[in-house]
Amino acid sequence: DVPISYPKITMESILARKPEIIIILTHSLIDDARKERYRQFPGLQDAAIHQIDSSAASCPSLSSFLEAVKMFVEIIHPTIDFEFSNYE
Repeated sequence: DVPISYPKITMESILARKPEIIIILTHSLIDDARKERYRQFPGLQDAAIHQIDSSAASCPSLSSFLEAVKMFVEIIHPTIDFEFSNYE
């Protein structure tokens, strides 16, 4: 809902939205301590916090893009059975 192409996202703007799900793209190993730091902020104690490798979500090939979409769907809507078998 931000009206510009590349907004600066601040922790204050995240907290104001009271998200149910937070997905953190990371360049390093998954860090559970990082998730716990997010939980210390008011309003994020009950948020589902997920970390995924940024290369999995930002590789330019079609197959890796489809895998990233599948990862996001599994996080956001885990009850949906989502397959790309027609595109492989």
